[in-house]
Amino acid sequence: MSSDPVGGYTLFPSTLSRADLIAITMKAMELGPDEFQVRLSEEGFPRFSHEGYPFRTEQPPEHALTILAQEESGVIEGQGSKNAETYWFEPAAASNPVVTLWIEERALRYDERSKEVEHFVARWLQLCEQGQAVFGYICPFTFMFEREHLEEKLLPALQRGDVHHFLAQMTPSWLIYLGPELTERWREEQCPSPSPLQISKDLPSGAHFLRASLGISESSLSVFRP
Repeated sequence: MSSDPVGGYTLFPSTLSRADLIAITMKAMELGPDEFQVRLSEEGFPRFSHEGYPFRTEQPPEHALTILAQEESGVIEGQGSKNAETYWFEPAAASNPVVTLWIEERALRYDERSKEVEHFVARWLQLCEQGQAVFGYICPFTFMFEREHLEEKLLPALQRGDVHHFLAQMTPSWLIYLGPELTERWREEQCPSPSPLQISKDLPSGAHFLRASLGISESSLSVFRP
């Protein structure tokens, strides 16, 4: 990464295996054979993104993916047209598989790359839908996709069952995905949406998608209003 990334967490069902999660990520994010490399932990370190960056590599990439499926932590790093993207496969959170996505902010500048930004949004939604995600979000603030934020803010709010409070922990965000169960609870509580908002729509799976703005640079204006 040439600068601080933007990004976010996507949490998946506990029944999804690491191998299946990797396969879904590769397919949904459209990572072709020449568009990624795998970086693996060395002697179990680092486990989390705040502990450093893994540099061990294995060849060929297909073999590296098999090893990644067996290890506790590792990274799929985009190459070529996907070189702004990094996917962290961290240890499970509360038994749920999790992917942390980093992406360079320059790749999401809508005034310069509108077609690519829309394609990224579509791919990320595919990841959430195909993986039947519990929730996911992409935001412009690094502290919001650190493990501490996930474990100390998001997961306690999720377990508490108050969707209003849970949403407040992930705003301001650019993109938010609520899985079917969260969407149902959100409607039952009649929670308001973050404001301002560009898109709020139901998905065929029963999930709900929120988008604050065309590009991520404007999403800092999106705040959760009770």
